[in-house]
Amino acid sequence: MSGIEKNSKTIAGLMGNYDINKDAISLEMTVCQTRLNLIKQSVKGRSKSSIRSLIREIRQYRGERNWLSKKPPPASQGAAWHLYERLNGLIEELKHFQDDQRFGG
Repeated sequence: MSGIEKNSKTIAGLMGNYDINKDAISLEMTVCQTRLNLIKQSVKGRSKSSIRSLIREIRQYRGERNWLSKKPPPASQGAAWHLYERLNGLIEELKHFQDDQRFGG
């Protein structure tokens, strides 16, 4: 999980100058999406659902879409902050999940 924590810190640092760092933020989101896909395989329940939802939002932010969906809105600083907040919430959720697994919950 330290990988997505690193992504979160990097995104926070890049957000200070969003207009200049848009491409770097998108790249960091891509790396984060890949890590979340790997983590998704080892969790279940609410955490897995939260990961899926965040991955969908990252894909939309980056301009990806499913073949049936309408074109997503262009990436914005507000959307990037929203993803950053969601990512940090998910990190806390995954820490709780790990604690539950460790203690047999």
